[in-house]
Amino acid sequence: MQVKDVLSTTLDRLKQLRLVSLELPVLECLATLQRRSSSASCIPPCKAIPIQGLVNGRPWSSLASSKDWELIEFWTFGAFRENELLGINREAVSMAKYKGEDWVKAALPITKSTANVDYKYLPARCARSFYSLPFRRQRVDELLARMSRTQFGMRHAGRNPLALSPHSFRRSLAMSLRQGLNDRGFTSKQKLGPLLHVIDLFFTWAPGSKMFFTYSDDFQSYPRSIPVPEVTAFILSECGL
Repeated sequence: MQVKDVLSTTLDRLKQLRLVSLELPVLECLATLQRRSSSASCIPPCKAIPIQGLVNGRPWSSLASSKDWELIEFWTFGAFRENELLGINREAVSMAKYKGEDWVKAALPITKSTANVDYKYLPARCARSFYSLPFRRQRVDELLARMSRTQFGMRHAGRNPLALSPHSFRRSLAMSLRQGLNDRGFTSKQKLGPLLHVIDLFFTWAPGSKMFFTYSDDFQSYPRSIPVPEVTAFILSECGL
């Protein structure tokens, strides 16, 4: 995994637990720690647990409120990092036509990771999130806590100390997209190669990062519970397919 993505996941968790500030000395210490730990190549990177096996299970799907689903859908389909999600206000989103289809257009806050992307298109179903914006940190933290306390969250926490984290939604979209593309015949890394430049833009990864494979290589290990036909079709359309 790239240093900035590992560091981003670490920061997300530390902020969630309110164990760290974002002052420069703290960031420098974390960066130094990551550089030193990256030399331990025999230790596999720790991936965020995706929400695939949770949202389609009991009792979560029957107990989750409509407000929960607004946040889950908006966060997942936008593949937002936590700082991006929290930086989007009501004025930043609107309905838009793109290639004849209705989409939610979300302008991204300016950050280092979004330098090459001004906005994202989300499926029209995410429009119901408009009046919940902006999403506050307390609401995000409470959702993560409730999801982590489910049987699914606790069962997987043993193999990943982060349990469900802010990166879980982003990884879930990557895995669901990989499943959708696999169904369309893109069954190998070689076949997926021509699509990566668009996928990298959508996830605001650096060009040629290969992070899509890092996020989704275990896609067949989790239930197929988050179909993303709109996102799959969007990626293929942008690639001229």
